Amino acid sequence: MMKSNFLGMIQHLHPASLKYLSLGHPWITKDRFSTQFPKTPLLYWRDSKSKKIFIFIHDIHHPRVCARLLVMLSEEDLLIDTNFNEEWLEKHLTKILGQSVERRLNLSSLQKRNHYYLAFQEADGLPGANLLKLGSEILFVIHGSFWSLPKFKKILLTAYQKMASKYDLPTELGNLWFQSREIDPGKQANDLRWPECLGRPAGELSKKERKEIIISETGVNFSCYLGNDYDYGIYTDMAAIRHQLQEKVWWKDSRVLNLFSYSGAFSILPFTWGAREVTSIDNYQKSWQLLEKNLTINPELHIRHRSLKVDIFQGLQDLLKKEETQESFDVIIVDPPPSFTSQKSKISVEDFYAKSLPLYLKLLAPKGHLLLFCNKHQVTWPKFKSIIEAGLPQKEGKITEKFHLTDDCPTIKGFSEGDYLKGFLFTKK
Repeated sequence: MMKSNFLGMIQHLHPASLKYLSLGHPWITKDRFSTQFPKTPLLYWRDSKSKKIFIFIHDIHHPRVCARLLVMLSEEDLLIDTNFNEEWLEKHLTKILGQSVERRLNLSSLQKRNHYYLAFQEADGLPGANLLKLGSEILFVIHGSFWSLPKFKKILLTAYQKMASKYDLPTELGNLWFQSREIDPGKQANDLRWPECLGRPAGELSKKERKEIIISETGVNFSCYLGNDYDYGIYTDMAAIRHQLQEKVWWKDSRVLNLFSYSGAFSILPFTWGAREVTSIDNYQKSWQLLEKNLTINPELHIRHRSLKVDIFQGLQDLLKKEETQESFDVIIVDPPPSFTSQKSKISVEDFYAKSLPLYLKLLAPKGHLLLFCNKHQVTWPKFKSIIEAGLPQKEGKITEKFHLTDDCPTIKGFSEGDYLKGFLFTKK
């Protein structure tokens, strides 16, 4: 019953893989056991203790992740689903995508924005893939190689279109975009690919062409672009946290400093929450182009904003010199990438925080709020907290809130790679 060219049986698993699966981790990483796995698109493992059957997609070309959990079945389920083939996979995907959309229908935070995740990778049963709604556009973001293979790309697309027709979601190919962030085995770094519009033949969209879309969040418009950049213009996985921050921080008449401002979500939204003025620091030209565009398309906001287009440390030092005779910032927001280049040297987020945390205390007003974020999954919650506590002594204040992925970006207990976005609110005495 379980034997086919589509589904192969895992005979032996590494003890570490067994341990992590039992703790809720949905990946099998490459090891000496995985080299013996059958070369089938799907794999299954029958756990002798729980009598559960684990079915995985087989990511043969990924340098580290060999298999990703697709579904866990009971032996009773096998009496219903006996043919594990392409038709079964399409039917299963249609079902789980529908369930994922249903879970989002009653989320209050999604009523105030038109960009969100319809399915968030493993937590929604879609291993190695995200599905986003960006206004009237749909973006598939693929990690690994499985869903990038033509056969499975077609199955995923067909499953989405069948599901979408029931929920009034876009189904025309001209509104569907596919971005593969697969890792090229021949390179050390990610092969960063731009989103491809499925309504155009491959290669037809030139490097200079792009599709502009305007998305909204709590009444603020943001200009985003698909087709000529790796990122589209706003961090949707941060949107639910931005929604929470409106109530967690005192914004009224505040002076805000936004570091690594990117397209300006944390530079513009505070004005709708009552901020008096915002200073943004970023040294990336494309970020400034997006920020300046977003400032102009929200003319109804009474925006008092200044931009510092400098290296992050240079910007902090310049502010320290200027702020000696002025009041400090009431809110400082810090959301750095996992690593970046500063002063001609590459610096990790861990080293950046260790070096910069004492500077924030000098710029932060008494009873001011310091929002600190980290989106590097290798930096665990305890490690991130220890970095903050080492740089911000208790005599100066304390951590008062914790922020993590939520709402349309759910997480799985035991899966640290999926719980990558971490945030703490530090309140100064």
